[in-house]
Amino acid sequence: MGYRKQDGYSLVEMVVALGIIAVIALGVQRFTSNVATTQARQASRDYAVETNKRILQYIQRDFKYRFDNNTYQINNGNLRLRIDRRQRYDINDSDARYAVNFETLCTTITNLPNEVQQTLARVYSNANRNDLAGKGRCFQAANCPARTYPQIRIRTDVVGNRVPTYNPTLNPDFLGNQNQSSAIQKGIVGSAFCAFQQAGSNRMRVAIDTAYIRSRQTQDNQETFVLEVVSEESILTEGSIAGDQVQILPD
Repeated sequence: MGYRKQDGYSLVEMVVALGIIAVIALGVQRFTSNVATTQARQASRDYAVETNKRILQYIQRDFKYRFDNNTYQINNGNLRLRIDRRQRYDINDSDARYAVNFETLCTTITNLPNEVQQTLARVYSNANRNDLAGKGRCFQAANCPARTYPQIRIRTDVVGNRVPTYNPTLNPDFLGNQNQSSAIQKGIVGSAFCAFQQAGSNRMRVAIDTAYIRSRQTQDNQETFVLEVVSEESILTEGSIAGDQVQILPD
């Protein structure tokens, strides 16, 4: 009496098939994770570049419409630039002017939400602070101490509908108070501004550094961060339109 061959798979074949499926699934998961990490890193870099350029555009605009060649000052160790600029109409209207300050602050982390505090405390370890100073001229000039982070503030001495818009006035904004999500969610961990008058010339160099989290690593149950810095610079000369009469200044 013969035996008829049964249809189906043997146990060995099932185990092999499940093993292959598991390997493929693991590969897909790792690929997806790598893609997400790369996209997040690029998004952080793009946001840093966009922010740097926006602040530089504010500085270029205000310097162009300064009241005259004697109404800008660099102080606080090259970390503050004050520009007295025309608010509207022409240079003969002495009331139509205001001062704007671009400055780097070393802001304490203690007033931030606990989760942000913990992240920044790890981000600004001694090693990372030294690394930032080597990657950014303005970070080096700021030399922020422990438990603080570098932050750019734009401050004016007047308010009104004729004053051009500055948004954000704080960068980074970890509280998300300026119609944007918290900077920490975008991977941004600090920004610094600096300005230098070039000796023997009428040129001024201004720069913006912004640091973002490039990657996170866990070792011995301790999370560490690898930071990257995006820097933008601009050269401003006194040979702009300061002193020329204009009717309405652009916002």
